[in-house]
Amino acid sequence: MDEYIKRNTVLNVISGKRQSLDAMVNVNYAQAVRDVHGVVCTIPTADVVEVKHGKWIKHYKSGMTVNGGYVSSCCDMWNERKSNYCPNCGAKMEGKDGVE
Repeated sequence: MDEYIKRNTVLNVISGKRQSLDAMVNVNYAQAVRDVHGVVCTIPTADVVEVKHGKWIKHYKSGMTVNGGYVSSCCDMWNERKSNYCPNCGAKMEGKDGVE
């Protein structure tokens, strides 16, 4: 599973260690790189969820068209109107103002 960390957290931690790292670079570059790696590994991961995307379309994946309403491209479920998110799977529906 992928892990995500906040860029600003990494930069702040490294900035806090910069003076000691600058001194180490003159002594041993490889050791400085290992120390930075160790510091980054101690930063807690962010709590994130992958965003699923879809579009409102006028036909099912089978090719059958719908007379009324829309079908979500992400989960192939019918809905009577467009919305910013699929009510079935929660995917973010793309397009103007969040809906196509």
